[in-house]
Amino acid sequence: METLANLPFIRLAADKSGALSGVGSLTLPTGTTDLIVISHGWRNDVNDALKLYGTLIGNLQQAAGGHFTDGSRSWAVAGVFWPAFRFQPDLSLLPDSAAEAAAPAGGALGLEDNDLPGDMLKAYAAEIADVLQCDEGTFVAAALKGASGGPFATDFMKQLRDKLTADPTIADEHKRLLKTKGSQFVADLKSTATVPAQYNTLEPAHGDGEAAGLREIVKKVQRVFTGGRAAIATALNYTTYYEMKARAGVIGKALAPVVEQAAGSTIRVHLIGHSFGARLVTSLANEMATLRPASLSLLQGAFSHNGLGVSNARQGGALQDGAFRKVIAQQRITGPVLVTHTRRDTAVGFAYPAASALSGTVASDFVQIAQNYLGGPNDPYGGIGANGALSLKPGEDKAHVAVLQNGKPLLAPSNNPAAAAAPVLAGGKVNNVLADAIIREHWDVANPEVAALVWAAVR
Repeated sequence: METLANLPFIRLAADKSGALSGVGSLTLPTGTTDLIVISHGWRNDVNDALKLYGTLIGNLQQAAGGHFTDGSRSWAVAGVFWPAFRFQPDLSLLPDSAAEAAAPAGGALGLEDNDLPGDMLKAYAAEIADVLQCDEGTFVAAALKGASGGPFATDFMKQLRDKLTADPTIADEHKRLLKTKGSQFVADLKSTATVPAQYNTLEPAHGDGEAAGLREIVKKVQRVFTGGRAAIATALNYTTYYEMKARAGVIGKALAPVVEQAAGSTIRVHLIGHSFGARLVTSLANEMATLRPASLSLLQGAFSHNGLGVSNARQGGALQDGAFRKVIAQQRITGPVLVTHTRRDTAVGFAYPAASALSGTVASDFVQIAQNYLGGPNDPYGGIGANGALSLKPGEDKAHVAVLQNGKPLLAPSNNPAAAAAPVLAGGKVNNVLADAIIREHWDVANPEVAALVWAAVR
């Protein structure tokens, strides 16, 4: 059997529907007491996923020390590999030098002479055709015609939507993308900021979950490309975002019986997910009929901050219970639910809500959304990796602040950061950990400090 960080390792390679490639079941070594199921997020590169898994599991063992095998515990790891395509938050932005070269004398780019070059749209459409597993020639031709707007845009959007993975749990969140007449959707994108994602990462103040100067980040948004081809490229880009989100949910649901059958009634299961992989493992827990996992670790999760919560009238709340409310309401996790969050994460803190807002609202309203509260706890499109799990009932969560002392991670109550101690997470609750001190960006989840938090969840 293959090993990873000196532990038995089983690959769960799933297609976009969740069907496993090569094997139809998960077989564990005799004597296994604990199974870690781990999922990557935004990447579809096997080597990147393996590096994430190996580094995090290795650091987890280091954090545990001799306690990793206390009580004759015997561990195995199941790594999920699923077809995720990287969302391109800056697709329609030119590098600064190129933008300056293209600008007229007045410094502002003109709206008529500023469309995305045709060869760039053609190349990007070919990439998306591969992701969606459709005929490249037909798809690219339709994309280029769709840039003309009108019935061509409607025809193209129909082709695009027909190839998407259906996930009813997010249909309402993306109703503009999925339901608006194609010609209107493309016209909206053509006349507004196509990809509002040129921003700088500002380091938050210590212990402050709201990055200082968020409005200054939003002010750096620049409209570089506008026009029909830019609109089609943006539609493609946000479609990949929707598709990753849908696939994560569908694949997690499909894997639930596979994991249940392998674990039976005696093996403790620990779920770990990064980015959209956090959505995948949460969906997995949500769909289990007989098994209650021992822990759930959501590392910079890329799904709604209301996904575990109840309907809530507060600003930024949801009009209905979260898609994975059963995980909390039915106490599907016997031990801690770990949620790391930081506004230093520009993918979940900015690009995620930008994509959600633009595919769920009228595009012309987006600038106002951005100026008011983009990505924060008052943003209905905010992400759990930016703000933590919100809209929970009293007593369902506990808030912590991660701090470093002599290079070691400690946890403190959110109302008293000075009272820091070794990480201890509350069982049966959501543990929202403000991770400004230990997570630098969206990808920074395999470091020893984060691994120590994960060990606090799984031990």
